[in-house]
Amino acid sequence: MCEALHRALLRARGKPIGPAALSKAMPEWCHNIADKLVLTVLKGVLDMDPQGKFEARNYGRMVGVLLRGVTYFVKEVPAELKREGLLDLSPEKKQKLQTMLDIPAILAFASNKLARPIANEDELMQAGSAELERRADVQVEFLLTVGRYLLNRPVAEQHEFLCGIPEGFILFLNKDGGYTGQRRRTELYLMLMMLWPEITEMQKSDPPKTCKFLLDWLEKGEAKQLVGDEKQFYGLCGEIGLVMAPPGHPRKSPPS
Repeated sequence: MCEALHRALLRARGKPIGPAALSKAMPEWCHNIADKLVLTVLKGVLDMDPQGKFEARNYGRMVGVLLRGVTYFVKEVPAELKREGLLDLSPEKKQKLQTMLDIPAILAFASNKLARPIANEDELMQAGSAELERRADVQVEFLLTVGRYLLNRPVAEQHEFLCGIPEGFILFLNKDGGYTGQRRRTELYLMLMMLWPEITEMQKSDPPKTCKFLLDWLEKGEAKQLVGDEKQFYGLCGEIGLVMAPPGHPRKSPPS
């Protein structure tokens, strides 16, 4: 999902995009969702594109986004994982999780991305930690560079930078950890994107499942009503190109 969103951001900015890696297995409708999310919840991030110019307020917003991200991943994500019981999995759940992960593919992807051979999960953890530390150093250097530059700029420009920080802090994630400007449609987009493997299996089933079946399945999983009218969901599926079986799809008779 992260790669698909990153590629959508690059597309929206008119930047060159290399071959997909992790997201190449995702169906086209997932990438269509990514394009829509870039123009909604990620629009603020897209609008920060400096396009080769130094804009003090935008750089302040970048710093705000960075600070909010640190708070989110250091404080809020662990708390959410703990609430969901994902930090203390039973042996059975750990085993089930292992069967769901394609470890060889993950190791191959990490080896390619980090440009170093990674043979097992321990090496993956070590390499991941080292990469996070390296990226943190890059961000610190970025902040120092911007700070040094602003020291010699007019006070008005320094003020613009400082005003941009609180704007960036809530530009992408709000104070509750949700997406700024998130609507019910956004929730459905993210839900469909996360559950694409299951939805793909529904499309391949015999007979393939309908949009009505998919909506009922989603609402059962969330234990709540997701749309006021089923037609809203059908229209959303049509917009992103998610094709399910038509209503009343006939069940095949077994061979005689």
